[in-house]
Amino acid sequence: MSRIEKRINRELREQLTNINTQNIGKGELKGMIRRLADNFHSYDKLPGMKFYGNHNPSKVPSDIRVYYVYTPTYLACATMMLAVCRYPEWLNIKKIEETLHDGLTACTGREFFGSGYDSTECFLEAMDIFAQGQVSNFISMFPEFNPVFSAAINKAVNYLETNICSGNIKDDWSGESYADAGKTILARLKSVKPNETLLFVYGSLMNGQSAHELIKDGIYRGKYTLKDYAMFDLGAYPGIKERSGETVVGEVYVIDKNLIPELDRYEGEGSLFVRKQLEVVSDKEKITANAYIYLGSVDHKPIKNEMWGVDDNDTIWYACYGSNLSEERFACYIEGGTCDINGKSYIGCKDKTHWGRPEYAVVQGKMYFGNSSPSWNHKGAAFFDPNAEGRTYMKIYPIKRSQLMDIRDQEGSSENWYGRILCLGIRNDRPVYTLTSKTRRPVNLPDEKYLTLIAAQLRRSFALDDDEVISYIMGLISA
Repeated sequence: MSRIEKRINRELREQLTNINTQNIGKGELKGMIRRLADNFHSYDKLPGMKFYGNHNPSKVPSDIRVYYVYTPTYLACATMMLAVCRYPEWLNIKKIEETLHDGLTACTGREFFGSGYDSTECFLEAMDIFAQGQVSNFISMFPEFNPVFSAAINKAVNYLETNICSGNIKDDWSGESYADAGKTILARLKSVKPNETLLFVYGSLMNGQSAHELIKDGIYRGKYTLKDYAMFDLGAYPGIKERSGETVVGEVYVIDKNLIPELDRYEGEGSLFVRKQLEVVSDKEKITANAYIYLGSVDHKPIKNEMWGVDDNDTIWYACYGSNLSEERFACYIEGGTCDINGKSYIGCKDKTHWGRPEYAVVQGKMYFGNSSPSWNHKGAAFFDPNAEGRTYMKIYPIKRSQLMDIRDQEGSSENWYGRILCLGIRNDRPVYTLTSKTRRPVNLPDEKYLTLIAAQLRRSFALDDDEVISYIMGLISA
């Protein structure tokens, strides 16, 4: 896929996620939907269909058609469905109605499958996108809007449930089952039934923990974060309490409401814990779930910044925003050795396993330069302030939990450097962590080499043009 297509798909994904997880006003949302509608196009050989973008499906090679044509169309249509579910009257706007109808018809062109060896992965990705677009709610609200699309979705959901979730379909290369991923997507595709409720767990009720047996029949929906709460280590188990700026990572399950009395007894509801309905967020959605809040004192109890029960070999995401945008530079922290860019030697991680394929994100909050870094001519190093107005480009590496701890030690684990482990959210059902200081550091402008390195990675990884790079860098320096 070309850099431009990667950028288009990334920005469409970010837009869909932001609408799902952030408070976007009605006026701003309407503007987004109108702009999306303006970027759909029809073609003579494909009557009754509209595709997002400028690629004519009949002229794009079949092996890349999913990524160039269908994926952006899925994303744009899912975003429009999500918006119409919130504001049904928008479906009376002719431009939106016609575009969404013909766009949904276009989505059915491949029955949501890819081509070749990644056919099933593309299918799961399409179902994941439509789950974000609240497709079940949309079809329920507008059952006659597009019967062709509704029939295709129902067929796809049935295939997902009977073939993928049952373990009948496996990866062609690794032989790994798609069942777990399929079940999580299916849980979001289907509406919660009247006799069911959502439960957010963060300690002994989590998968693999001592009390998980109590909810073993629940349907796993995914990992989610609870904002402005902190997890405190109480010894044998954790407890959470409100704490501004902190984040708790946990799991959400769909459970039978009849389980609640038993869970209340286990948690000591009313004496040790209290059950509340709270908003939790993943990279797919924001939902309301039951959660148990600790009632006791947490004075002198340590805050646990990571998931409870995490193992050193568990894979997490590490989000970088400064010089580690460069994989050559990041390799020094994993493998050890001397960095050609700044001439400094690094011991590397105890586990030198190479990271997996990195991904990219634009995160709310602002990068700034502070302290005096010996690694960069005693100029400023990059830090991240999650509370500052702005957006920060980040490269996220899948690494082991133990490697994150070793990287923190090499970066400087004091509170004035990179001692704070900050959870940025969830991505593909794994927590995303970054490192920064506990408090905002004194501002110090960066070395020219440092800025040049960041600028080069912004062009390469995020497909920014020179003007966009300059604007981003100047915004950081002027701040």
